[in-house]
Amino acid sequence: MSGPQRILVLARTVSILGNFAAPIALSFAVLALAPGPEAAPRLALVLAAAAVPQLLFLIVGGVAADRGHRRLLAVGGETGAGLAEAASAVLLLTHTATVGALAGLAAARGAFSAAGTPAMRAFVADLADRTDQVASASAALSGGRAIATIAGPALGGLLVTCAGPGWALAANAASYAIAAVLLSPLRPPARSAQSAGSRLASVRQLRNGWHAIAHSLWLWPLMLYGMLFVLLVDAPCQLISPLLSRQHYGGAIALAVSTTAFGVGSVAGSGIAWRIRPQRPLLVYVALYFLEIPLRLAWVILAPLPVLAVSAAMAGLSFAAASSLWQTVLATRIASRQLGTMAAADEAGSAVANPLAIALTAPLIAVLGTRTIMAGGLLWLAVSTTALTALTVIRDPVPTGDRSADAADVKSR
Repeated sequence: MSGPQRILVLARTVSILGNFAAPIALSFAVLALAPGPEAAPRLALVLAAAAVPQLLFLIVGGVAADRGHRRLLAVGGETGAGLAEAASAVLLLTHTATVGALAGLAAARGAFSAAGTPAMRAFVADLADRTDQVASASAALSGGRAIATIAGPALGGLLVTCAGPGWALAANAASYAIAAVLLSPLRPPARSAQSAGSRLASVRQLRNGWHAIAHSLWLWPLMLYGMLFVLLVDAPCQLISPLLSRQHYGGAIALAVSTTAFGVGSVAGSGIAWRIRPQRPLLVYVALYFLEIPLRLAWVILAPLPVLAVSAAMAGLSFAAASSLWQTVLATRIASRQLGTMAAADEAGSAVANPLAIALTAPLIAVLGTRTIMAGGLLWLAVSTTALTALTVIRDPVPTGDRSADAADVKSR
């Protein structure tokens, strides 16, 4: 990796670490403000408040990133999110917080963070001199996220227990500030920038990006697959696994074991992604999802804890390695001038699917039961992954976009 890429990885890891710690702090803050039967709907309101602005600002941020504002968006997004989180911390520490105020600030934090996300992802390619640097940076980012998956919730729980949710949110605000400071000196080369233009030009940029996705023989199927994975498998599991852990394993032990093992597997997956350079990365990317199947099956059959731990570690390895491969493919196969729009579209799928899945799963539990829903997601995962690996277009895709158009600006990779 290049020096600037190392700074980017460090900044992103610090920011994500705070993001994984914040939900615990925010949840306990809301529960303290709304005890009793109102707790669940109030908590859902605050945690879901960022969903709509996040989706909107992902799209805006993607277009702006491709119009030549990547550094401004990256630094500004971290700064704005930090200020919103700091305001939440001040309200809690001064005992003036309300559920409505926390929801509004959560929406603001989500909007700022979403606006900067496409630019951060496009930075990976902008700061690389060679293709192998893109792969290394993607693997390092995946590893940083894996570490944050383990350390973030533990840090959040420790801060809430020892100091209170206000100080935990203050720590998250500090993580945004540190990330903004680290990103400030970075200067992506001019090759990623397009001259700022009129609103019509921005609309045209957005239209061209979505047109490229729709007419790609490999990009839109994989984006759709990822979105449906979140909708039908991953997000329902987030809601159901705590219930199964409490009902059938006697408490939080199963969830804690699964989460920890997933994080450990993610670290291993990142290490593997750092070393391997598959000739058919998209085929390997899809095949890695087969390693998600044992974890979903373990929850369905209520497997013993050691089996649950091993299957969760396999899913963590799959997640980290697949994420790294996907980031590398996008950064190397998509024209630089479209990277921001593509990253926004990719993030938007999860931004829509996650809250939608949770909203749909909650009432379905009463009708179908938790294990039936998990079994349905497992069946879809097995069938869809098998079908996708069989598509010959995935085995040898035609790159989307025309990187030759950037030849005057892009160094040889």
